[in-house]
Amino acid sequence: MEATKKVFEDKMRNNIKSMTAISDTMNGRLGVLDKRLQTAEQLADHVRSKVDQLSAIESRVNQIKNDFDKKAAAVESFRAAIEEKSKSLDQGLQRISAVQEEIENKSKVNEEKLMAYVDNMNALKDAIYAKIDSLNQLTMGAEQVQTRVDKADLDNRIVSLVTKNLEKFAETLDRKLPDLVTKDDLKQLSIPTGPVRASTPAARPAVPLNIENKISQLEQKISDIETRIAAMASSSGAFVIE
Repeated sequence: MEATKKVFEDKMRNNIKSMTAISDTMNGRLGVLDKRLQTAEQLADHVRSKVDQLSAIESRVNQIKNDFDKKAAAVESFRAAIEEKSKSLDQGLQRISAVQEEIENKSKVNEEKLMAYVDNMNALKDAIYAKIDSLNQLTMGAEQVQTRVDKADLDNRIVSLVTKNLEKFAETLDRKLPDLVTKDDLKQLSIPTGPVRASTPAARPAVPLNIENKISQLEQKISDIETRIAAMASSSGAFVIE
């Protein structure tokens, strides 16, 4: 009986030791687990803090993105406006180029017309001077002829020649300068064909007074024409008749 009791007590002691060892082991493991749990909680807190920071960063990023989208939309609108202005400017430049080309063409045409006008005026001036020289020569010839022919023949020849030249001169002026002098104006200078009183041989050989008056009137008329042509040329800057 005593032996059985002893065996039982030994087993109980062994069991208690085993249980104590197991308990110590469990306590140690629980301590480690508790530390790991605390570490996990700290890590969770840290993760939550990082998540909050990331959320704040995400919110800020979204705000920046919205601001960027707004600015991008404004830039796009500004770019579209610039393109529209550029198109309008191109159209304006095209219109300006067209107007400039039209002005240059008109200027070229006007310059050509002006040069043609100058040439015509110079030709007319030369014709007028040539006609004056012709009339002067005709007058000098009339004076020489008067000393050799009788009065009636002289009168007829002078009337014929001067009248013919005056008519041709009037036609020329009618064609080239109708606004300055007309054929009717020159016809008023025509020499009458009526009889002229005979002069004595002792009289000074000269063109009859009425012919001199007509020629003087013609010269005055030509001077007036020259003056008007010179005034026209001066106003246009083309040339000045000397």
